[in-house]
Amino acid sequence: MKPPSAVAFPSAREMRSTLYFWWLVYLRSSLDYWWICQEKGKCNDPRLVKVWKDFGNLFQYNSALDWWNDRGAGVFDNPQTEIDLFAPLGSGIQVLRDEDLIAPQPGMLCLAVPFPMDLDQVNAYFSETWKNALLLGNFSPKSAKYQIKKFDCKSKKTIITAFQAIALERCKLQTADGEKINHWGCYEMGSYLKLGSQRKRPEKSQDSPKAAVKKQKSIRSLFCQNKESAAKYISNVEIGIFPSTKEVEMIPRWSSSQQSRLDQAKINGSWQSSGWLGKELDFMLPNTLLVVPINESESEAVLSKITAFGDLKSNY
Repeated sequence: MKPPSAVAFPSAREMRSTLYFWWLVYLRSSLDYWWICQEKGKCNDPRLVKVWKDFGNLFQYNSALDWWNDRGAGVFDNPQTEIDLFAPLGSGIQVLRDEDLIAPQPGMLCLAVPFPMDLDQVNAYFSETWKNALLLGNFSPKSAKYQIKKFDCKSKKTIITAFQAIALERCKLQTADGEKINHWGCYEMGSYLKLGSQRKRPEKSQDSPKAAVKKQKSIRSLFCQNKESAAKYISNVEIGIFPSTKEVEMIPRWSSSQQSRLDQAKINGSWQSSGWLGKELDFMLPNTLLVVPINESESEAVLSKITAFGDLKSNY
């Protein structure tokens, strides 16, 4: 068992309660990241190309858990397993650290062994070192390729509602005319997400007309702010920064031919087509069972999925 001071790299299941989960959610919400995956890395923005090379094609995996098991450590953990040993290893064997390596070796225990050395000695010392590695190896994101950016706790609350806002609006546009959410505006969507004062207290039926108008205006404004925040989270995650809502310098990414094909792909429904939110839920939260009412309407189905993303427990 690891000592209390050691922190293990989050398992695939534990990942869903961390900001790494939302990093992946927003990256998969990026139209440009989706398109560079379709274009197999052909892009004029080197920042996006680097993210694509490091994260790979997130859309080719069956689930976020599969991606995490395959690439998570290489992206979010330190370049190699580092061990703080209380005594030098025998015969000059050394554990190599980050600064000793030309290239990162994700998830690897790197040793330097003097040459020549008796094979039995090598095996004996390696066995001892390996046991120490299992006990003392740490998850150390401070030297990882991609690191969670420091963010105040109040702002972190918008990470979930911002995604819910853009997801709800997108689904609204895709529902049939007769569905209730098809006719929702920013006020109704913001009210459903409990933005603003509705988080703090229930709406008073005795509100004066003036107070009611003011409340509606506030909720509309908050909904729009959440959508703007989502757009900024996406533009930052495209260049490997999360969570951040800072303005990102825009660089032309696509040739005229690529842009034409991208526009056509959107028209054809290749990007976030009808039902995409359900697929996104299945990808990010596989095996999640939703309570489905009998004769559930399309609106109810959408709202249950929106709520599922908001009900996630977090440790950040």
